[in-house]
This record gives sequence, C-alpha cells and structure tokens, in this order.
Amino acid sequence: MVLLAGLLPFMPEPAVAAGTGGEPQADRSVEVSAVKGERVQRTQPKPWRAAPVSFPQAASAVVDLPVQASGGRRGTALVGGLPVTVSSVDTSSEVQSGRALADAAAGRGAPEKVRVEVVDRAAAGRAGAAVALKLSRADGLSGQARVRVEIGYGDFHDAYGGDWAKRVGVVLLADCAVSTPDKDACKSRTRLESVNNASALTVSADVDLMAAPAATDADPLVDPSPVEEAPATVGLPSVQVTGEDTQIAHPPADPAVPEPAADAPSGSPAPVAEGAGDGSVMVALAAGASSETGTFAATQLSQTASWQGGGSAGGFSWSYMAL
Repeated sequence: MVLLAGLLPFMPEPAVAAGTGGEPQADRSVEVSAVKGERVQRTQPKPWRAAPVSFPQAASAVVDLPVQASGGRRGTALVGGLPVTVSSVDTSSEVQSGRALADAAAGRGAPEKVRVEVVDRAAAGRAGAAVALKLSRADGLSGQARVRVEIGYGDFHDAYGGDWAKRVGVVLLADCAVSTPDKDACKSRTRLESVNNASALTVSADVDLMAAPAATDADPLVDPSPVEEAPATVGLPSVQVTGEDTQIAHPPADPAVPEPAADAPSGSPAPVAEGAGDGSVMVALAAGASSETGTFAATQLSQTASWQGGGSAGGFSWSYMAL
C-alpha cells in the first residue's frame, strides 16, 4: 500500500479566492441578435471561344508609298483581305519642303511603289507557313532597297493553338519554297527580327528588296553578242504544216558534230529559282518556338536521377530531385 501511494501523483487543492465562499462565479448572459446574411452574386466565367478565322485570298496589289512629313515613305493596302503596310526604313526630318523630301527619299533609294502578292493559302501551307507574300519593287527602278513590312493577322490569330499569336514572326523563305517545297534547297528559312504587337495583332520586320534586272533598249529578239556562222554541214530542222498537224523534220546527224546529252540540251540556260530573276523576295508568317508566356523548344537532355547499388549487401537506392 505504501508502494502504491508513492506512485500516485500529488494533486494540490485549488486555491479559492477570498470572499467568494468557494462558490463558482455565475456567467453573465449576452444579448444576441440574428445576423441577416447577404446573398452573394456569383458570376460564371464565360467559356473561351475562338474568334472566327478568315485567311486572306490570293491577290496582288501595288502599294503606293507617298512621302510623309518625316521624310520617309509609307503606304497601306488591303491585299486579298490582308492588311499590309509598307514604309521606308531610312527616315529623316532635316528637310522640310515637299520637293526636297521627295528628292531626299528618292536619293536614299526608297521605292515609290511596292508590289505585294499574297500567295495561295494551299501553297503557303505546303511551305509550312500560315501566310506567304511576295514583295518586289514596282516603281520601274532596279536599285536595292530596304522597307519595313507590317502585316495584320487579326482575322486568323486564333487559327492555331499554343499561343500562336504571341509566337508569330516574319521569316524569309527561299524563292522556290512555294513552287517546289519538297526540295532541300527550298526548305531553308531565315527568321527576321520581328516586332509583334499583340494588342494591335500586327507583326512587322525589315525586308531587303532585291535589285531587279535593269531593262535594256535592245530588241529582245536580237542577240547583241557576236555569233559565228555555223558550219555548212549542220542543217536546221524544217517545219512542215499539214492541216492541223505540225511535224518537225530533222536532217541526218553529222558524224563530225557530237550530239548533246539528253539531260543537258545544247544552248539551254542555267536553272533559275522562281522569283530570283524579277528581284522579288518571299516572306511568310510562321510561329517561333517561344514567347513571353513560355516555350515549346526541346529541353536539354541531362541526367535528372541517380541510383546506387549496395554491392554484396544487395541494397539499392534511387534518388530524384523534385523541383
């Protein structure tokens, strides 16, 4: 019994305040009133819906670039439903008179007119672009010039997912990207430094218009180069017209004159890419891999986990760093 008492904890009696007589103090009642609740109007968020998509149609137009007060040239046109603004890059406010401004703009090589051709939608898609344009000088001059092209994409900014409108930019395509997109030489593209205005739904970039071949006063049917007379042994084919059929009779081949190869006919010109001879350039709208909202670029391949075997003990551990 003594052992049991030693194990019990000591519990002292609670102290009682003087003058209370040891009676507990009664609680005071508090008046309460019902609280009227207010109904909260919850607004349901509107579901996101893609805007109607309307791609531009294949069309061609000449954009006039009148002289502006800043000294440069600027013109806007709606080509096949696509808003396109072309302006000269080099502007100056040193000269104020209209005549001097025109002379200064012409002296800097700024074109007075630019032809804008919107490529067919199917052809642009085969080249891997949403919209493709062909730009060339249309003022009759052959000098190279740099212009700033601004393209509005508001009618089709919701055509693609993945924040396409914030990743879109201007790329420079090969001259044959639309005609023969499957060739390796036609798949090259150069991303130009673009300015994407997400609020106005426009994207702009500086483009160098190539120099068109200069026109000559010579008769195109006359070859100005000296031509040596052909040997008498080489005959020319004769054309025989009988009714609606036309037949070309070739003279017998001269054994002294070698026959040209089948894949390289004699006198045939070198192959020229489409658009390379008229001084035109091909630009397109295509999305990049990233924007300020994120990136779709491939991440770098690196080891993220490690493991270790316990050897003769048979233990195994695997660790992965969670971010």
